[in-house]
Amino acid sequence: MIYIRKFDYTDAERGTVKALQSRHGMELLHYAAEKELSLDVDNLIIAKGKHGKPYFRDLPSLHFNISHSGNYVAVILADTAVGVDVQVYRPIKERIIEKICNDSEKGLIGRENSSERVFIALWSLKESYVKATGTGMTFPMSSVNFTQIGTEKPPFLKISNQCGYFLTKICSDFVLSACLLNENISQEHLAEVFKIHFVE
Repeated sequence: MIYIRKFDYTDAERGTVKALQSRHGMELLHYAAEKELSLDVDNLIIAKGKHGKPYFRDLPSLHFNISHSGNYVAVILADTAVGVDVQVYRPIKERIIEKICNDSEKGLIGRENSSERVFIALWSLKESYVKATGTGMTFPMSSVNFTQIGTEKPPFLKISNQCGYFLTKICSDFVLSACLLNENISQEHLAEVFKIHFVE
């Protein structure tokens, strides 16, 4: 399950926003774990994998991931490897497109009227994928292929050339993406993991 919440950092002191985002990410993780699983995260030790992916040391069967961008914080919880990423829209640079997109994705960007939004969606998807794998930025982003984005039917799709499924939701001021690496999962279970809860 995915939880997302919007915060207002307008009055935050300069240099404190990242710390506030991190704190709010942990608060949202606590909220989601309590609401969905009646689990008190305070009683669990969070460790980090080789490339920095966090996990519950004494509860490795429960996977989670946290993301924040701009005023948004997102959390995903699942019983299999997952990653989540939220990205607010911002100007894009050609060198970034060249670095993370493969040729088919560049073609997708070129075909769409709102190419900036399409690119941010691709970026968000790739971030969620490398977060799910736990490899972080050591994974060459252009090697994972997303050629269908922003679709609602079906709500989730199989990753073109890698193991797993993905969801992307293109909103008015941000994109939310999630990846799940388990191929042997029912559509009902996928729908449960990828269900989005907007927290007031």
